[in-house]
Amino acid sequence: MSNRQILAKALVRSVLLYGSETLPVRVNDIHRLLVFDHRCLQNIVRISWDHRVNNAVVRKRVLGKDGKSIDDVVKLHQLRWLGHVLRIPNHRLSRRAIFYGVGVDWKKARSGQTKTWRKSIKSLTSGLSHVGRCTLPGWDLRNESNRWLETLNDMAQNSLQWRRCIHSLCSPKF
Repeated sequence: MSNRQILAKALVRSVLLYGSETLPVRVNDIHRLLVFDHRCLQNIVRISWDHRVNNAVVRKRVLGKDGKSIDDVVKLHQLRWLGHVLRIPNHRLSRRAIFYGVGVDWKKARSGQTKTWRKSIKSLTSGLSHVGRCTLPGWDLRNESNRWLETLNDMAQNSLQWRRCIHSLCSPKF
């Protein structure tokens, strides 16, 4: 691994992705992360902003052929964290805090957060909802039951199976 790869992974990406697994990431956040990451990678390779170089080429030049974009890395981190939390016993505080249900009389603040971590994880794992031509129960976006979470919990108990599910969701689809 070259010094540039070490520099990019250790300094830029680690700081950029700190805490990303526990936050609900919106499209605007991903766009900002991508822009900053590409700007840093271009500075590492000393490519000026006026040169027309594709971002994938810059990423491949700095990180190598298996360098993933920031949005793929964020998805991977979130899914790894989800598997870790799902394997934690139900009585532990970290699991209860993440999967705490919203009260009946609860209302969102006027300029409050519109996307929760639970909703973002549900949309992120929706690719696992189809097994062949069958659809697993509870994955409908309007369905507020926890059947999808129970299915994920069963999948995550086997860490090898969960790792395969993660990589099937994060691998590029051609």
